[in-house]
Amino acid sequence: MRVTQPLKRNLQQIPEDIATVCGDRSHTWSQLVHRISALAGGLVNLGLKPQERVAIVALNSDLYLETIFAAPWAGGVIVPINYRWSAPEIAFALNDSGTKIIFVDETFSNVVPDLKKLVEHELTVISLDDAFEGYDEIYEDLVSKSTELPEFENHENDISGIFYTGGTTGRSKGVMLTHGNHISNTLQFTAMMETSPDMVFLHAAPTFHIADALFIYLVTHIGGKHVFIPRFDPVLSAQAIQDQKITDVILVPTMIQMLLEMENFANYDFASLQRLYYGASPMPEAVAKDLIGKLPHSKAYHLYGQTESAPLLTCLDSKYHVTDGPFAGRLRSAGRAMPAVELKIVDSEGNECPRGEIGEIIARGPNIMKGYWGQEELTKNTVKNGWLHTGDAARMDEGGFIFISDRLKDSTSWHSGAISTFGLVPQVIAC
Repeated sequence: MRVTQPLKRNLQQIPEDIATVCGDRSHTWSQLVHRISALAGGLVNLGLKPQERVAIVALNSDLYLETIFAAPWAGGVIVPINYRWSAPEIAFALNDSGTKIIFVDETFSNVVPDLKKLVEHELTVISLDDAFEGYDEIYEDLVSKSTELPEFENHENDISGIFYTGGTTGRSKGVMLTHGNHISNTLQFTAMMETSPDMVFLHAAPTFHIADALFIYLVTHIGGKHVFIPRFDPVLSAQAIQDQKITDVILVPTMIQMLLEMENFANYDFASLQRLYYGASPMPEAVAKDLIGKLPHSKAYHLYGQTESAPLLTCLDSKYHVTDGPFAGRLRSAGRAMPAVELKIVDSEGNECPRGEIGEIIARGPNIMKGYWGQEELTKNTVKNGWLHTGDAARMDEGGFIFISDRLKDSTSWHSGAISTFGLVPQVIAC
């Protein structure tokens, strides 16, 4: 299982279908795969070796997707960087992971001179746009001058990506996710959700976050279409949904509320929007009522997980998104375990709690991380006998639905108030 394998299948089966749309630019699967393989060749020419790291700090774009796939296509490991981090925070991740190549777009080019000083090894900077101070290569030049590279034969236990968490205490942790982790969570998703090659997905949430990255792999796996806007904005999102006939998007409840309450909402056509996924917190009843009233044809799904689980652990199905009737109480739930995920609530001694009693969520399955980069002891304390200890306090009812109540420790839960699905929600909205 390799995250790049679906690219080859799409090239074989649907080469002329549109794969990516970003502004006025679009690429077919044939064009996309050729660009990715050429970019991978450029990375190897720059000295990239198998399992070496490649970072990116940038807004959402089709080039971000190409980079996510080019790194493992060349045998490397992608390291998406939180673009809200300061230069010292980015430098920490680069030093910690030993990353020697980083892609940067013009928006964040101002950090490059500082990175060159703070990073403890030679750093090659690839500009996604035009030249800026401290750059070494231009993205499009690298693609055009490089020879296409055959796909590297990664194994399912090889690391595909290192996703750094923005923990509320202590140092940031690099979560090592394998090819098998990503593919497993993709298959778990498709086993539970309605998916088809007709999916047109809007990347409005930041792609550096595992929540949106999941859909990079998923939409590619099913041969759907990726549509990118630089970052969440209610008007840009509504315009994209209308113009590109978006069928699916993932947001947080605050973003959904902003979308529903924006001026001139009624002037946009949302008829194509079939599914709306969200995380970070349960959907407030007032927002749910507004959603049902304004987008009655759209199905909502609450997703819960952690970076450490690549990321999904549970899902609350759309039929439970109601404010009255026998299912009304489910709206506060984070749902039930995904296929192939074992999940239980345990006490401080590791004993399973009776239904309704609060304890810690632990889970195991093929999507659980390989570990924390360079932190073996922390890995042992977090994954015990194959079980991921999430640090989330919750109860489980008789139907297997979990209701999260608090945090037991610092980690990267989507659901906690401390760390939301896409980082701290107010910061996302401010961007």
